[in-house]
Amino acid sequence: MKIIKTENHITMTAETTDPKYKCISECKKVWWETDIHIEASILEIPNCPMCGGVLKVASKQDYERLN
Repeated sequence: MKIIKTENHITMTAETTDPKYKCISECKKVWWETDIHIEASILEIPNCPMCGGVLKVASKQDYERLN
């Protein structure tokens, strides 16, 4: 079990990989690749499943592993 801390959230996950995306809008939550479904073109910017905001590719500075 991984515990991930972000600006607004602490998330517990069974994922073995690090988060792939981070919301840069209202909620600031991180997401894994399996959480985001992009069906249109590769140029489409995915939206946050929680707040509908814009996602960016997450970097190590966007979150902290607590375990």
